[in-house]
Amino acid sequence: RRDLRALGAEEFDLAVVDLPASGSSRRIIERADFERIVARRRENYETLSAALEGVPGVRPLFAGLPPDTCPWAFPVRFESRAHPNEALRAAGVPSFAWDGVVHPSLPRESSPNAWEMFRRTAFLPLHQDIDSDGIDRVAAAVRRVARDAA
Repeated sequence: RRDLRALGAEEFDLAVVDLPASGSSRRIIERADFERIVARRRENYETLSAALEGVPGVRPLFAGLPPDTCPWAFPVRFESRAHPNEALRAAGVPSFAWDGVVHPSLPRESSPNAWEMFRRTAFLPLHQDIDSDGIDRVAAAVRRVARDAA
């Protein structure tokens, strides 16, 4: 195995890497309806994509969803707003970003595009239990945050 400490991940405990899943985790996995989860997440992705189409200053990172893909989140770039997650969270959207976890080995001066991605990308929720009203609220919040940044 590779020594992860060399990558700046001292907090990763290699002693636990081969431990089996807990009993409660196994029960959740055994009872999960993965077909439903995939279908709902894909539906939420497509609905959010359509709702954000043409919103000025907002661009999905991916034009579409490849077949056989279960999206974890909806990544979107805010062209005219840095750190959009603060405003999205204030609007009640549990978005998240990479801006707080930039690896210290990433040199700012030689990676300006990467740094801009960290600063302007938000990951919007697509959880399978978010209903269509919830997706509509996420889209409305994104539109407000983008409008307020213009």
